[in-house]
Amino acid sequence: MKSHLNLLPLEHRARETARRQLLQWGLVWVVCAVATAGAWWLKRDRCRAVRQRLEAFERDHAPLEQIVQESARMRAELDRLLAKGTLLGKLLDEKPPLTLIGVVSRSARTCDGRLVVQTLAFRRRERPPQVDDPAPGDRRRGPAGAPASDRKEPAGPAAPATEPWGSVALEGKAMDNVAVATFVVNLRESGLFRRVELKSSVDKSAADGQIRTYLLECDI
Repeated sequence: MKSHLNLLPLEHRARETARRQLLQWGLVWVVCAVATAGAWWLKRDRCRAVRQRLEAFERDHAPLEQIVQESARMRAELDRLLAKGTLLGKLLDEKPPLTLIGVVSRSARTCDGRLVVQTLAFRRRERPPQVDDPAPGDRRRGPAGAPASDRKEPAGPAAPATEPWGSVALEGKAMDNVAVATFVVNLRESGLFRRVELKSSVDKSAADGQIRTYLLECDI
């Protein structure tokens, strides 16, 4: 049994119901928006803190990274210098052909045009291993304490002599023996050759007179 009676118009009641629902849903949307904003703010602060820590780590480790890069660069430079040094050592160990040609040409030029080099033949030889001298402790001493070199002992096989690095055969023509002798002296005084030997010097008749042909063998 009803204790009251709603005499309000139906339109007024519909408006009140709609307003109440709007307020309720509005409150729900506000709460959701505030919660979302709070979560986004917390997430933003956390990302900012992580980014700051990452920047701090990068600043702390930047010198180490530079050291690693510098070490790699220096290692590459060292390898390049070692390779260059090895190549330079090989080049210095070998006498360039231009040096040989220059020495021969300069020695022939001092003969005042009385000598001509027609053939230059170069033959390279391999250097055998060096024979080391015996250690001082290996020398046997005589009964009176004198070194073994003071005593006469039968001569053993001689140590193999070091072969020259290469040999050069020079052949040409000259006006006289003086030009050939001057050429030989200049070659010996150049310091490039260990041995300069005149193999032959023969007179030959030519249309304009006597011409002397010579043959030299030089060891480098």
